[in-house]
Parts: sequence; structure tokens; C-alpha cells
Amino acid sequence: MVMAFACSSPPEAMRPCLLSAAAGAAATFAFAAAALAQPDDICTAATLHAKVSNAEVGVWLDRQTRHDGIEVVCRIRTVQFTRFLNVRAPERDWWERKAKEWSSINCANQMWRIAIEDGWVILAKLTTASGEHANLVATCK
Repeated sequence: MVMAFACSSPPEAMRPCLLSAAAGAAATFAFAAAALAQPDDICTAATLHAKVSNAEVGVWLDRQTRHDGIEVVCRIRTVQFTRFLNVRAPERDWWERKAKEWSSINCANQMWRIAIEDGWVILAKLTTASGEHANLVATCK
């Protein structure tokens, strides 16, 4: 399982970030355990994960990707990750690589793999600096 946490605060303010990372890890493990139980538990765990993660909206995950929030819609079994990409007019093959990367990341993560196998849609809603939009759906083979 790969989990990345980024903080935009200076080192002296790292304690809240570390607490946030710990809460995210707890939510991840709760999700994995819940997903093995009941379908409604996936909704509950995904909602908890979103709540913890949404406290970090606006944080840059890497040099080109800003986290803009997670929305969980249980009635249609969808988790939407919204991201802003600081890139301009990427080529088509770039989008294809991003789609493969999105699936790979989510399928390698136990909590999202379980959700995908249970019929949930794990969606990345991406917007570039040049205004292009793409929706990537994670698929596991």
C-alpha cells in the first residue's frame, strides 16, 4: 500500500501534519477491514477517508499536483478525487500514461482495490493549468 502525505507548513508546525498522517493511516486500515465486512461499510470507511483527506485540501502532493478534495457518493458507489495539475496542454499519450498510473496506484492499494472489486468507481477528476479536463476511472485486471 502506498500512502503519501504532503504538508505545506514549515518544520516547526509539522505536528498537525503528523497527526493528520496518522489519522489517514487509521482511516485506511479501517477502510480495508470494513470493506471485507458489509457493502455499507465501504461507504462509511470511504466517507471517513474523505473527511480526513479533505482537511488537507490545497496541499501540493508533488510539484505538479494539487489535492482539491475527495467526494464520496454512496448511492452510486463513487469516490471522486479532484486534482489540479500545473501542466499546460499535455499530449494525448500523456493522458494515457496518467490513466494507467491512476489504475496502477488504486489497484495496488488494498482499500481501493476492494472497493473496485465490489463495484465502486474510483474516479480522478483532473483539471490542467491550461483548462483541459479529464476523468480517469481506475480499473483493475
